[in-house]
Amino acid sequence: MVRHLMTIGWLALALATGCGGECDQPRSWLPDGDGDGFGAGEAVRACSRPVGHARLGGDCDDEDPRVSPGARELCNGADDDCDGAADEGLDTRVWYADVDGDGYGDPLTGQASCAPLPDAVANALDCDDEDADVHPGAVEECNGHDDDCDGHSDGGEAVDAPTWYLDDDGDDFGDPTTAVRSCSAPDDHVADGTDCDDGSALAYPGGDEVCDGLDNDCDGHVDGWDAADAVVWHEDADHDGFGSPDAFVVTCTEPYGHVDDATDCDDDDPGVSPDATETCNGVDDDCDGEVDEDDAEDAPTWYLDLDGDGYAGELATWVSCEAPEGALAEALDCDDDDPELSPDVAEVCNAIDDDCDGWIDDDVCACDVTWYGGHAYQLCHDALSWSDAQAACTADGYDLVTVEDAAEDAWLTTLVEGGVAGWWIGLSDAAVEGTWVWASGSASTWTNWNTGEPNDSGGEDCTQLIASSGKWNDARCSSTTSYLCEAW
Repeated sequence: MVRHLMTIGWLALALATGCGGECDQPRSWLPDGDGDGFGAGEAVRACSRPVGHARLGGDCDDEDPRVSPGARELCNGADDDCDGAADEGLDTRVWYADVDGDGYGDPLTGQASCAPLPDAVANALDCDDEDADVHPGAVEECNGHDDDCDGHSDGGEAVDAPTWYLDDDGDDFGDPTTAVRSCSAPDDHVADGTDCDDGSALAYPGGDEVCDGLDNDCDGHVDGWDAADAVVWHEDADHDGFGSPDAFVVTCTEPYGHVDDATDCDDDDPGVSPDATETCNGVDDDCDGEVDEDDAEDAPTWYLDLDGDGYAGELATWVSCEAPEGALAEALDCDDDDPELSPDVAEVCNAIDDDCDGWIDDDVCACDVTWYGGHAYQLCHDALSWSDAQAACTADGYDLVTVEDAAEDAWLTTLVEGGVAGWWIGLSDAAVEGTWVWASGSASTWTNWNTGEPNDSGGEDCTQLIASSGKWNDARCSSTTSYLCEAW
């Protein structure tokens, strides 16, 4: 009966552990040398935990049960919880050595620690850690030391500092309202504070009185009209701020209608003075001794006719009150180097603005002329081969059109709407197959080929703009159609 019960217990234990023979899913177990429940090293596989093994890993010191991923970090300089850092998350502070024991630390000796360090404090306020009498809060004295560590030695708060007065005018007498205490005299300060006007070196006790409106000797009185240095004042009859050199008086104070200037060349005219602006009026407005000089405010610009066609351009100009010989008041010539171009010349179809009206070939070409982006274009309806079309363009000073971008292409497409299906443009690879260049000589940098084009079907070496789509097709250069010219 007892053996039967033991057998039943053994079977129950085997079922509970998943073993009793072969098990379906053995687990990995790691050696746990310190018995803290976390292992390290090479794993073994078993259905149940072998002795001295653990299911969890990550132990960074398997000989110390106090060190494991489940341990609490302590302030000991060690990685207790195996997270790769020591003393993290603890209240770490910086401690500073206090050699002189005055309760203030040396800022050059900081050391971080989560526990207090011996002979150290948590502040860095001492400016001399070898002298216990030097620290924040100490009494400042005139001794050449920064006793209270405020960054200043022998400051005004020193108990034995004398009083000094600002001598701003350098006359060795100070302003009594500017008293400061300092162990040594600040710059521009003196021990005497009896100056009555520290804004002037001419005013101080015992000074010589002069005619300047100051109490020069600080006796409480200002000298009047008999001062030795009385000023010469010149009459300013026209009140323009400039006086006549011929009418003046000598006084200490400025009389009404007088100034200390004698440069007015006409004291009866307020519009004439050295401060006035010169104008073209036959008068020396600015009193510089010259009349109607070229810098006169209203001096007009004159234009010279360099090519002798009766019209002046903007190449040569002159500003003066009077017109230079042969100069004109307007610049109507659009090319003053070419006597064949002027408003008197008849416009011809040559890609040039012959009559200087701002338009090229207006109403004079066999083809329709229009303008875009500063260029002139011809819309030619005659049906010619590509080379004949280029020759026709060249005869008028144009080339077959060069299309530089999508905006120009869209504009040209609008221009040819309602005409023939295809229009010659200047792109061709007739010289070197596959190398497309423009008739103007520029390289091809932007194209708008139709799908599958160019295909060189049957020797198609020249390009047409398709009016219906704005796309390009290559075509035989010998075929004839309308064409587009452009003047550069």
